[in-house]
Amino acid sequence: MLAKAQRKLVKAPKGMVIKAKALKIVKHIHEQIVNKCEDFVKKVSLNLVKVYDLITFEDLNLRGMINEPLSSNAYS
Repeated sequence: MLAKAQRKLVKAPKGMVIKAKALKIVKHIHEQIVNKCEDFVKKVSLNLVKVYDLITFEDLNLRGMINEPLSSNAYS
């Protein structure tokens, strides 16, 4: 659907009403895709919160871990 709308947009003559309508349709489709992604993330995060009591994020220094001479083989 997005590919078809983008092809119409590219083929539409510049400065015409058809091009403006095609651009509006492409923007709308992109917005729908973004909304679906955000909805999925919200649903997954809500499910995780319901299943587990505590969720933590750890900020790892991956470059530092890879550059360590003793344990570099474990990460690469």
